[in-house]
Amino acid sequence: MPKKYLFSPIGGTDPIKYNRDGAFLHICRVYRPDKVYIYMSGEVCEHHKEDNRYVYCLEKMGEWLDHKFEYELIQDKDLFEVHDYNRFYDKFRNYLRDIGENTEPGDIIYVNVTSGTAAMQSALHVMAEISEEKIIPVQVVTPEGRMNSRYENRDSYSAELEWEYNEDNEKDFTNRCTEVKCENLRILIQRNLIRKFTKSYDYKAACIIADDIKLDLSDTCYALLKAAEARLQLDASTISKYLKDVSYEIIPVRSGNHRNMVEYMLSLEVKIKKGEYADFIRGITPVVVNLFEMILESRCGIKLCDYTYGKDQRKWDMDKLQNDKRIWDILSNSYDYEFKGGLVYSDHLLQLIKGISKDNELIRTADEVRNAESKVRNIAAHDIVSVTDASIKSSTKNLSAKDIFSGLKKLCRYADIPGGKEVWDSYDRMNDLIFKELGQ
Repeated sequence: MPKKYLFSPIGGTDPIKYNRDGAFLHICRVYRPDKVYIYMSGEVCEHHKEDNRYVYCLEKMGEWLDHKFEYELIQDKDLFEVHDYNRFYDKFRNYLRDIGENTEPGDIIYVNVTSGTAAMQSALHVMAEISEEKIIPVQVVTPEGRMNSRYENRDSYSAELEWEYNEDNEKDFTNRCTEVKCENLRILIQRNLIRKFTKSYDYKAACIIADDIKLDLSDTCYALLKAAEARLQLDASTISKYLKDVSYEIIPVRSGNHRNMVEYMLSLEVKIKKGEYADFIRGITPVVVNLFEMILESRCGIKLCDYTYGKDQRKWDMDKLQNDKRIWDILSNSYDYEFKGGLVYSDHLLQLIKGISKDNELIRTADEVRNAESKVRNIAAHDIVSVTDASIKSSTKNLSAKDIFSGLKKLCRYADIPGGKEVWDSYDRMNDLIFKELGQ
C-alpha cells in the first residue's frame, strides 16, 4: 500500500486559529498522511516548548479520525531570520532528499506551501516543480477565502480550548486544500534549461525538454531545435523535414559535396567547443583525405577517380598509376621505390600535392595538418586514454585542437569550399535564431 508523507513548516496560524484548522492541521485532516515532518524555526520551537501545541493538536486529530500519525520534529532552534529564501532552499532540499530516500515507488510526498514565511513557501514551490520525486505542493485557503482580518491574541494560547472549539471538527467541514501546479514557473525553468543546453551545443538534451513543453513553444522554435539536433548528426533529410515550413535557413552552404564537407567540419568544431577531443581526433582522418583529394583536383588538375577503384574503400589501380609516369614517379620516389598501392591514405595524397603544387603555403599547411593527424590519431586508439587539449599539444609540437581546425579551414580555401564568417559561425547564428524564438 503506497504511503503518504507530509513536510510542513509551521506558521503563525498553526495549529488552530479563528476556531479553524491552520494549514498544517487542515492538510493532515484532509490527506491523512502516514508520517508528518514538522519543521520548526526558532520562534516556533519556543511555542512548542511552552505548551506542545502542534503535537497535541496532531495527536487529537489522530484520535478524532482514528488514524495514527507518525511524526518527526525538525527543530531549527537557532534560526530566527526566517525571510532568507536561499537559506531555506538549501535546508528544505536536504530534508526532502532524505525523505525521498526512505520512500518506495508509488509513495507520495506532500509539502505545505501555505504555512511559514514567504521564503519558506517559495523554496518549497520551486523544489516541488524541479524535483524528480513525486512531490505535490498543497495550498490551504483561509476559512473566509481571503486575507485574515481579525486579530487574535496568541500570547495566552490554549491548545486544549482551541481544539475543543475547532469548527473544522464538524463532519461537514469545508475542504480548503488545493494541489498547486506552478505551470508558469515550470515552463520558465525549462525554457532556461533549453537555452543553456543550446548554448553548449547539447541539442539532444534541449530537445528532450522541448518535447515536454512542446505546446508552450512556438512551432518555429520547436522545429529549429529538432533541426539543430539533426544537423549535429549530419541528418540532412530530418533537417529538411523540420524546416520545410520555417522561413529561416540554417545551412550556409547548399551545393552537395561542399555542403557535406562544411557540415562535417562544423560538427568537428562543435566537438572542440564541447571538449570532446577524442571524438574530434577520430573524425579528422576522413576530412584530411577528402580535402587532399579535392585540392588535387582544384589546384593540381588530378582526378583521383582516374587512378583508383572502389567506393567505400578507395584503392589504387596500379595499372593506371604506372601508365602515368609523372604520378607514378612521385609516389615511387616518396616511398623509396617501395610503393605497393593498396588503400588510398592521406599521406599518399600529401606526397602528390607536394610533388605537383608550386604553392609553398599550401604545401606547408597540408604538411602540418597531415603531421598533426598522424601524431594525434594514436592518442585516442584506446578508450582508457584521457584525451585533452594538453595531450594533443604535447603530441603535435604545441598545436591545439583549435590550431589543427584552423589548418583544416585553410585547406578548405584551397579546395574552393565556401568559407568566411557566415559559414564558420553558422552554429552560433543558428543558436541565435533559437534564442530569438525561445523568447517569443
